[in-house]
Amino acid sequence: SRQKAVTNAYGSFAASFVLPKSCLNGRFVLKSNVGGETAIRVEEYKRPSFEVTLLHPSVPYCWGDSLQLQGSVMGYQGAPVQRAAVAYTLKEMTFDFPWEREDKPLRQDTVYTDGMGRFVVPLYLDKAFDLEGYQVEATVVSADGESQQAALYLPVGVKSFSFTTSLPAQLCKEDSLQIMVGVENLLGERIEAVGRYVLYATGEEKTDYTHPVAEGLLYLNQLNDLHTWRSLPSGRYRCVLEASTADARTVRDTLAPFVLFSQGDTRLPKGVNRLVYRQQLTFDADHPAIIYFGVAGSDSIYLYRDEVSGQRLVKQELQVIADTLMRIEIPYREAYGKELQLALGYVKEGL
Repeated sequence: SRQKAVTNAYGSFAASFVLPKSCLNGRFVLKSNVGGETAIRVEEYKRPSFEVTLLHPSVPYCWGDSLQLQGSVMGYQGAPVQRAAVAYTLKEMTFDFPWEREDKPLRQDTVYTDGMGRFVVPLYLDKAFDLEGYQVEATVVSADGESQQAALYLPVGVKSFSFTTSLPAQLCKEDSLQIMVGVENLLGERIEAVGRYVLYATGEEKTDYTHPVAEGLLYLNQLNDLHTWRSLPSGRYRCVLEASTADARTVRDTLAPFVLFSQGDTRLPKGVNRLVYRQQLTFDADHPAIIYFGVAGSDSIYLYRDEVSGQRLVKQELQVIADTLMRIEIPYREAYGKELQLALGYVKEGL
């Protein structure tokens, strides 16, 4: 079968072929007269009669742990496949170079499903110099020759779990101080743990970890109401998180600094050179868009402000400010249409 195709503006083209029903299954090759080819395989479709699954571990793990990897073999009608032989292969996944990944077979063995179709692959997470994880492959072959496989990549590291948090780079005291803090194992599965935080004031270059300004318990994997932070002075802070599991695993993590400020502030906190806080980005006739913008410095600062709707410049403005934190309100105008782009730029100390 042949077809003519014309390249588009980006140099690519597309075509479609219908294989004759009289063709045998096997390997087919697609070639272009300007060079390049690719191969495809055509096989008879047969609906699988069972499925092999490897489950993500729901517990924390790290180097040196023994892990029982759970799996199952289930028929497509929902019935478990009992006493099925599960041949598994364990491979070491390494990065010899950042762009090249190798997989080295480590162990091969066979386990069997129980009365519920479940099986267990035992693992010992042995640390190697260039090892960054394991690949587990499980294969089941039925009595009539049908073969089904499941594979799971298992990353491994020094820490058993890590934190996820919604703490932003700027935090306004008058807004909601509800922060989500979660803990996940290396596969991203949530785990149970008890958490706490310690908050420190921080400068531009270093943090004094000997004098915490606040601390308390955390409800992990849910929102935490940190309204007590409203009583703290505006400034730069750094939060240290700690969580412990029931089996005495403890992980600590120091978050990036954030700025705590108030709507009533007229200047930036000490050590903060610039702040852009987008409080309200949707607006209508009754509710303006609200942005807080601040730049530190005693000299005159030239602030350029452009408002663009589509391809049209709606408003342009120049202000001279100095060492200030300002509230910018943008009332809705019909000239804005459905969307407005606000561009802010400033020149400080001649730069």
